[in-house]
This record gives sequence, C-alpha cells and structure tokens, in this order.
Amino acid sequence: MVRLTEDTAKALGMPLQRSAQLGVLTDLAYVQLEGRGVMSVDLGFPIRYSHSPCEVVDLTDLERLTELVQRMLNEKGYACGSADGIFGAKTESAVKSYQKAKGLSADGIVGNN
Repeated sequence: MVRLTEDTAKALGMPLQRSAQLGVLTDLAYVQLEGRGVMSVDLGFPIRYSHSPCEVVDLTDLERLTELVQRMLNEKGYACGSADGIFGAKTESAVKSYQKAKGLSADGIVGNN
C-alpha cells in the first residue's frame, strides 16, 4: 500500500511527505486494529491556520489528493474513469466498490470508516 502510494505520487510528480508516528491514536489507528484489521495509508493535505475560526486550504491540494486516490483506485482495478481530480459519481462508485470488497461501510466517503 505504501509502495502504491509512493509510485502513484511519483508518476504524478506530486511531492509526498512520509511520516511514522508511534503512540498517536488517530482514526486510522483504530481502523487498523479493529476486527481483522484493514491495510491502510493515511492521506492528507496541507491546511493553513489550523484550529482557528477560519482554516484555509488550497483547492489545488484537494484536487491533487483526489487525483492520487483516483489513480490508486484505477491501479487496483476499481475503475473510476480518468484521474481528473474531480470526485464525481464514477469515483464515488469506485470507492464504494473498494469499501465493500474490504468489508467497510460502503458510504463512498474516503475517510475513517
């Protein structure tokens, strides 16, 4: 999963920051430990003015993250169409198919389920 993420980001020319955290309980930490566990990678995007009344995000960062997820889905056989950075109906359907195949709640949301 890590190699897929790294290879896909490299193909996109997308900078990727790797980090490993010990002792931090995130939503992902629980998903990995729940039941049989689910192989997973934490994906995120830069945010400015975090924990302030007016957090700011660059739309390009969200589009690039969406494109990364789309390419990863396509690579694993969950066809979501072209990796255009727009989270449309095909991407949602591919995410639901992936979630269903992994025994997750098939809500079509890329997140902590």
